[in-house]
Amino acid sequence: MSEPTAVSPPHKILDTILTWLPRILIGLALLAFIGYLVVYVIYAVQLFRFPFDYDQGEGFELMDTILFSRGEWPYRNNDVYPFYSSNYPPLFHVIIVPLVWLFGPQYWTGRLVSFLGTLITAVAIGYAVQRVGKRWWISAISGLAFLASNYVYHVGPLFRQHMFMVMFETLAVVLLAVTYDREERDGRRHNKMLLGVMVLLLAAGYTKQLAYATVAAVFLFMFLRQPLRAIKWAIPFAAVTGLIFIWINWSTDGYWFLNTVTANINPFVPGQAEGLFRQWFRLHTVLTVTAVLYAIYQLYFERISPYTVWFGVAVINSITAGKWGAGESYFATAIAASCILTGLLFSRALNWAQRHNTDPAWTFTIHKPVLSLPKDSPTRPELA
Repeated sequence: MSEPTAVSPPHKILDTILTWLPRILIGLALLAFIGYLVVYVIYAVQLFRFPFDYDQGEGFELMDTILFSRGEWPYRNNDVYPFYSSNYPPLFHVIIVPLVWLFGPQYWTGRLVSFLGTLITAVAIGYAVQRVGKRWWISAISGLAFLASNYVYHVGPLFRQHMFMVMFETLAVVLLAVTYDREERDGRRHNKMLLGVMVLLLAAGYTKQLAYATVAAVFLFMFLRQPLRAIKWAIPFAAVTGLIFIWINWSTDGYWFLNTVTANINPFVPGQAEGLFRQWFRLHTVLTVTAVLYAIYQLYFERISPYTVWFGVAVINSITAGKWGAGESYFATAIAASCILTGLLFSRALNWAQRHNTDPAWTFTIHKPVLSLPKDSPTRPELA
């Protein structure tokens, strides 16, 4: 006669399901976002191999870089041969110049630099979430979510300077948050770190003019925390920014101002702005709603973080996507900020649930990185 087969009690089966189901869901989520990353990398590599302009603006970017590689300014009179001038600041192109010296005027040089900028941005987002939430899988998903955005996928591997600007913006805001947290912990100021924030903001602004919104967000946050300190830092920052601006304008006989400021004052198209806002929200609903909820929570229940201020200013500034000649890339900064806020909210929610789990018989206990019912609860009878 065969021995009877042991049957697990129902609550043991439930424990097993609740232990492994979150792990499976987390694993599937990670696999999905890693899949997005693989597709993004494949797309980027294929663009690197494509020898012609893929976007209407890439030829202008390459021409700017070629002129800088020759020691010439691209800010010139459009009425004189070669009838060309640039509308954008120089830093992105100057960084690519060594690659042009080594490999010649190739589109892949700028595409590679822009693509690497998006990867650095994703790492910065993950770091911002990890240092607060301490849950590696949420941090990883937060960073990968940025790369999974349709807008980042479209613009990231192109020879365009916008994503490189977003990289500097993200690094600046993350360093700002680290600086203030460290100052509160140590009880003293870390002005060298804050100087690093200013350098990154300056780099963002001289990569693309749209970075003024992040500059405003940083100084607004500083003013909310320490008004006098914000003013003391704003004055030299404005002075350095202005001196560089005046020097370039003087060196180009005024064509720097004409082409980077005057020529970028374009008509506003309300229908275009509305359409892009609708598209942005439809494609990034979870990120946007979660970020807004966390921002509201901070507004009412705790001090506002740099990320919340940054997100709010970035969303408001995205209205400039309605300008003639603008596009969906203008939302990239808001997307980066929303990825950080979303990661922070989920980390905060899980940490809160773990701290407030006091009834092992009826509530979930949260273990990194899974949710599971406690095993062998004394208040729950064993079933024969």
